[in-house]
Amino acid sequence: MANRSRKNCVSFRVSDKELVLIQSKVERSGLTLREYALRSMLGKDIHVKEGGREVVKELKAIGNNVNQIAYQVNAGLIVDCTPQLENMYSAIKELMTVWQS
Repeated sequence: MANRSRKNCVSFRVSDKELVLIQSKVERSGLTLREYALRSMLGKDIHVKEGGREVVKELKAIGNNVNQIAYQVNAGLIVDCTPQLENMYSAIKELMTVWQS
C-alpha cells in the first residue's frame, strides 16, 4: 500500500435536511464530497458552474453535427465542409465564453 500523506480521518454527523443541502451544493460544484468539504473547511474558493446541463446538451448537439458532417464527407455527399465547421467552431467558442464567465 502506498504511503499516504493524509493519514487522519475527520467525520461528523448531520441531519437529513443538512445532508440534502450538502449533497446539492456538492453536485452543483462538480467536486467530490471530500474535495468540497476540504475546500470549504480550509476557506478555499468553491466555484459553482450554473447551467452545466445546458452546456452538456449543446456539446452533444455539436457532436451530433460533427458525426453527420463526417458521414456526408465519407459518403462523398459534400466536398467542402468549411462553412459547417466554422459554424461549429463559433458555437464552441460561445459555449466556452459562457462556461468560463
